[in-house]
Amino acid sequence: MFNSLDLKNVRGQPACFPITTTFTKTFIAMDLEKAFHMKGGLGDNSYANNSSLQVPPGIYDEQGVSINKKSIYISERSPSGVAEAFLRQFQEDWSFFLKSRSEEIVSGGKMVLLLLGRTGPYHVDRNSSIYWEMLYQSLATLVTQKRKSWEGYEMNFYAPSKEELEEEVRKEGSFKVEMIEKFEQGIDIGSGGNRYSSYGQAVAKTVRSIQESMIAHHFGEGVLDKLFHQYAGVADREMAKHGLGSTHIVLLLTRL
Repeated sequence: MFNSLDLKNVRGQPACFPITTTFTKTFIAMDLEKAFHMKGGLGDNSYANNSSLQVPPGIYDEQGVSINKKSIYISERSPSGVAEAFLRQFQEDWSFFLKSRSEEIVSGGKMVLLLLGRTGPYHVDRNSSIYWEMLYQSLATLVTQKRKSWEGYEMNFYAPSKEELEEEVRKEGSFKVEMIEKFEQGIDIGSGGNRYSSYGQAVAKTVRSIQESMIAHHFGEGVLDKLFHQYAGVADREMAKHGLGSTHIVLLLTRL
């Protein structure tokens, strides 16, 4: 896919691009302007220092209690205000991300981004929400006797649609969308020397790599092995019944 873009850097060699699945901290130790068409960036606007992901404050009531009591993400059980709060937080974060990158990338410079997304306008999209629904089920099973604890855990994640991404790029105004494509992908349990005994184990390891530090902070490290063993079993059963996959969106943006 990237070869088909036929893009060159300032030396006429194939261009390199930062690829991300979320807005996270990254360190790039190189001549950014020459190799990446980037100008650098300092302080809060630095690509290396900027990270604005957070649980949307709109899901909490005046007493600071989550209105999303029976979920940890957007689900069929969530009040309508939950999806709206996650969307507003995404719009704020995505716009800030674009503004910050615009201060680093020279005019005409290009940026490729790879993000987890969803297939359409409906927020409870199976390819994105099912992984957090399985985490919710695993947590609920593991800490049934401590119900208040898991009800306080919320995901700092949002899977945007193509339309939401394009609309915020247009509104922010620093970039032009040259290309945006959506595709689905699964996990190959046979890769890496047959590391995984099942699809569920592969999915559990992937989700653990994303959520481990936050779950450990909320529940303690002692819960991790049992939790993701439980998660692997839930994922195997879900795979057998309905199958599992994920939706990705790739964007090629040009700095105006």
